[in-house]
Amino acid sequence: MIKKILLSTALAYSLCAATFTLDKAHTNVEFSLKYAQLTTVKGNFKVFDADIEFSDGKFLVFNASIDVDSVFTNNEKRDNHLKQKDFFDTKENPKITFVMNKYTAKDATSGILSGELTMRGVKKQVEFIISDIASVQKDSKTLLGFNMSLKLDRTDYKVGQGFGAAVAVGNEVKIETQVLAKEK
Repeated sequence: MIKKILLSTALAYSLCAATFTLDKAHTNVEFSLKYAQLTTVKGNFKVFDADIEFSDGKFLVFNASIDVDSVFTNNEKRDNHLKQKDFFDTKENPKITFVMNKYTAKDATSGILSGELTMRGVKKQVEFIISDIASVQKDSKTLLGFNMSLKLDRTDYKVGQGFGAAVAVGNEVKIETQVLAKEK
């Protein structure tokens, strides 16, 4: 009897859950932070990926990685500095990863995506705010769109450890991600 229940549950899960791949031409991973308490500096990462499973308005799986060497702030000198030991240390820490452990829906279009963010070898539990979840059917496949936002303290991850960074660079980093994913 228990085997039948487990088989039925597994079958129901496999029939309902959809696996998605990122549409990288329409997905952005952006960040911003204060510089010298005078202006906001913005940047993004050009290389990233995610494994997504979504069903009935809920994320079942959301695991992502960013190639830190792809950082882009529209200033080559700053980008090269961000790759060095005092910031991202891309030689020793080439990836930023996020592994979901829970999704809590607020309503049909928003929720909280909880999980472990790893940067520079430091793992911390974080909560992304998910908003504007929407989907449409195209060519018998689902397109899924949503936004993700997070505020974090860069010093918690040992990013920007030099004296100059401590004076000139704000600690709070805002991460904004706009996602479009296609059903596989």
